Amino acid sequence: MLKNEIRDFIFPVLLLVLCGCVGIGAPILSPELNAKNAEALINHGRPLPAESLIEVTIERSKKKNDEIGLAIAYGAYAGFLQSRTVTEWREYYEKNGFIDSSVNFENRNEKAREYWQKALDLYIKNAEYARASNVYINLASLDFFEFENKQAACQDIALSLQYHNQFKETHPGETVVLPEGIATFDDFIEAAKKQLECE
Repeated sequence: MLKNEIRDFIFPVLLLVLCGCVGIGAPILSPELNAKNAEALINHGRPLPAESLIEVTIERSKKKNDEIGLAIAYGAYAGFLQSRTVTEWREYYEKNGFIDSSVNFENRNEKAREYWQKALDLYIKNAEYARASNVYINLASLDFFEFENKQAACQDIALSLQYHNQFKETHPGETVVLPEGIATFDDFIEAAKKQLECE
């Protein structure tokens, strides 16, 4: 299977994961809402306000000592760095750089990995196992498509399942939003492993 076809298989789950985090009645300027709004801006080709919104969310979460909010913002910035919109704005970012001055256009995928890892560390620390599972799905996509490291992607998928199982143990009866045609998270993992040709 071609990489674009695999991306089309995995990517809808990433969107469901991100959108599924926003609860009914979420307060204005909550990290969840800001992440969703930033994603919408990115999808409409507006990376500059999206990056600013994410940066504000990072700073506010740090000031409030909101580790979950901070993890959400870190994940949003990782997704921003990986976005097609940033790729399309290459000339701008090569000339002007990013708000995070340690990021440049060439190292943005490595920096995305660092942001995913920071989010992951906070989720695990706070026993947010469903969110940790979702981060590993995003890392699998990054490892496979950007770093062409199938072994790492397969390991990410396995860790996603491990944290999903921990989530099920601590939250019995809760459901997970899955792509149409996928009955269980285990089925999704098995399909992803097959698509990535994991052993």
